[in-house]
Amino acid sequence: MDVITLSTMPFKIFWTEFGWSYGYATTWYFAIAVFFNLIYILANLIVGINLIRAATTELLRKKYRLLLISYFVFYVVAVSITNMLLVQYVNYPPLGGIISTLAFIAIAWALSLKFEGETKEKSLPTSSEGERIYGKASL
Repeated sequence: MDVITLSTMPFKIFWTEFGWSYGYATTWYFAIAVFFNLIYILANLIVGINLIRAATTELLRKKYRLLLISYFVFYVVAVSITNMLLVQYVNYPPLGGIISTLAFIAIAWALSLKFEGETKEKSLPTSSEGERIYGKASL
């Protein structure tokens, strides 16, 4: 999507008091990019929720939940709001690097979660067809 956006959507790069920044021309290209970005966000949220529901262990559920929350906070909220502020206020400081660093820290935290002590976590019960007893899990 970024390749299509960069090749079709008019934008400008300029110097501000915070360093180099960029801005988009609000044309129909911009409206299309926003529309596809919303579809992308919705698809990721649906996949994340389905992964949490289909997780067979509590640890895996925690990891997926942490990844989904960090995606929502850092991408949906922070990046989307920052980009919209850049469109409205060209001298707004671009915070993309800070937001990306925080998102990678959250991903690393989720990946580092491990079983505690000697207790082994049991999987949720499944039927012989591979469906969870309390409902069909679909991805």
